[in-house]
Amino acid sequence: MVRGGGLWNATLAMSEKGFYGMAFCLALFSAIAVQRNIRDLAPYKKAEAMSQLDDAGAEA
Repeated sequence: MVRGGGLWNATLAMSEKGFYGMAFCLALFSAIAVQRNIRDLAPYKKAEAMSQLDDAGAEA
């Protein structure tokens, strides 16, 4: 909200406002996407680590 208000009141050309607005939206999207991917992959990484521990125990 504040970011949009700042762009609305800024003395920039409309193309600059659009550029900065889209840059902010894409940055927000990418931050959320990375967090979701890390969250979704966590169970797989835990299972992989456990299987590696099991394999190391079987070799010893």
